[in-house]
Amino acid sequence: MDGNRSISCIIITPGLNNRFVCERTIPSIVSTTEHLIDWDVEIIVVDNSDEQNFEYYCVDNGYDDIIDCVSKVVGSESNHLPKAFNKGVKSSKNEYIAIFHDDCTINDKLWVEKMVNKLSDSVYIVGVEEHTDAKPYHKIISGRYIKEVPLVMKKSCFNEIGGYDETYYWGFEDVMLCNTVYKLGKEVIVLDIEHTHFNGLSTMNILIKDGITKEVEKTIIGLTDKDEFRQLEKEILGTVKVNVGHILNNRWLGWLMTIIGIFKPMEMTRGFGTNLGYSQCFSYWGTFNIPTEVFVGLMPKTRKDLELLLIDIKYGMDGELYSKLNKHKGPLFMEYFKER
Repeated sequence: MDGNRSISCIIITPGLNNRFVCERTIPSIVSTTEHLIDWDVEIIVVDNSDEQNFEYYCVDNGYDDIIDCVSKVVGSESNHLPKAFNKGVKSSKNEYIAIFHDDCTINDKLWVEKMVNKLSDSVYIVGVEEHTDAKPYHKIISGRYIKEVPLVMKKSCFNEIGGYDETYYWGFEDVMLCNTVYKLGKEVIVLDIEHTHFNGLSTMNILIKDGITKEVEKTIIGLTDKDEFRQLEKEILGTVKVNVGHILNNRWLGWLMTIIGIFKPMEMTRGFGTNLGYSQCFSYWGTFNIPTEVFVGLMPKTRKDLELLLIDIKYGMDGELYSKLNKHKGPLFMEYFKER
């Protein structure tokens, strides 16, 4: 078979969304690629859960047909997302790679041709969804940063740039991958291709102490758009009110502006931010305008970091434990603010 007519679809699962992967992600890949008779399509699942039991999960829950669709299941270090991405690509055999998170579906039957045809000597990454949280500064070349829902590349180009940076267990690894491409003078583009991405599904699973119930899990499987998911997420996790003035270490400003109505406390759905020390970081440096390449310094870098963060989350400590690591005073932050 012609080498440039083959693609490996790589799904990373930490075990939190296995039902979604089995009922939504994998079936969406199968249904949108089964007509590609001239293509060699393989599906690889990288299991970076603590249990490493994706195959057992499928058998125990009646997903034998899903196992039949999967070319191989690869184990990887638990909770280390960049390593899982890299291991999945390394285990792939095909010319092109399509990397998927475990909370998305692809719905366009022409996605493979549309995305692959845009790749070239100058275009290294093609995606369907942009990372809107990225804030580039002089060390990052301003551009588009792509989420893996999916992210498509030639495997040779992925290897050329060295894959994902494995410095951190997770956090903005997609931004850093795209940044590496930009530094080589290559392009990253986004296509308007129908897909579904329930960003935050894994976060919701982790933040719920007793895990998501079967009933809620069934509701998630039936969701069709992001708005439905965001509403469900808010109902389950609740919200927190954030006073901008207080975060910026200016309580009088926050009180005054709230009183006169210039801005009101922001209501935000609960997430990892409090555990990672977002508020502490903003307050210490007195600004929200911290670029992504610096902000990544808050992310867990060692197994000890990760274990402290997971304990902090599990017991609802809102960063009390993890903040003792003082990551917001680390070298990335010190270097950036010294230069300003």
